[in-house]
Amino acid sequence: MPSHFCLKAAACLFLALFAGPPRALAAGEAGPPPGPSRSARRNSEAVVAEVNGRKMTLGMMKERLGSLPPEVGVAALDNGKEFLERFVQTELLYQEALSRKLDISPGVQSKILQARRRVMIEALVDGLNVRVARVSEEDMRRYFEKNRGRFEQKAIARIGHLVLRTKNEAQRALAEIRGGVSFEEVARKRSVFEESRKRGGALGVIRRGELTDGIDKVAFTLPVGVMSAPVKSPAGWHLIRVLERREKSVAKFEEVRGEVRKILTDSRRQKAFNALLDKLYREGRTVIYPDRLR
Repeated sequence: MPSHFCLKAAACLFLALFAGPPRALAAGEAGPPPGPSRSARRNSEAVVAEVNGRKMTLGMMKERLGSLPPEVGVAALDNGKEFLERFVQTELLYQEALSRKLDISPGVQSKILQARRRVMIEALVDGLNVRVARVSEEDMRRYFEKNRGRFEQKAIARIGHLVLRTKNEAQRALAEIRGGVSFEEVARKRSVFEESRKRGGALGVIRRGELTDGIDKVAFTLPVGVMSAPVKSPAGWHLIRVLERREKSVAKFEEVRGEVRKILTDSRRQKAFNALLDKLYREGRTVIYPDRLR
């Protein structure tokens, strides 16, 4: 007796198996290999199931597996028998939907039309993407040199802090720490900043310019491991300890090669898309009536 799975899961798997468009190639991804050999074609024609007279072949299964997201396809291959069973179940559901003439109901027809429009537009855009010129090494290096500031890594610091209501309270907390009580213990006992108090005063990593001027200046000038004097901010009086700091730097080209490639590829795809839209507007006849939206 075949195992059953919930109706919602069945419908979702049906969409993945039968309704989804072929997966678009990622940037730089190779296209399909040369056509299959004669023996491979014979293997693809092997019937793996029959559902009410309709033969389902290994080739049909492989075709749908190839169009699934990689993680879904890998999971399916890990359990081929279960995948085949679900493949059959989705066919049963599809045939039942046809027998009930759901394909001609207005609601389903509307959804089919919308899906058809979406798939055709996706295919059009994918075709533009395929024709976009590949980004060369020279292109990437030239862009990197002209836009070094874009890849600047701001100075960062990992800090701990206590926040007290008054300067006197901050000075007493500082005296405790200098007297041997741990920073973390004083933070848990005295700090009024709830989020970091529970973590023993740990605020985490900050980037230069993220905090108020006074705190920012201390965080990026105070020697690592040294306690600051009380610092005033709108939130109260702070005691700051810098745990770690990294100065501002510019990334090396090799570190951001992938990011540069993506920036240039996306830019070229966007230009191709905009050029197509401009052409369609220019050669077609489009009138927009925004005032009628009121």
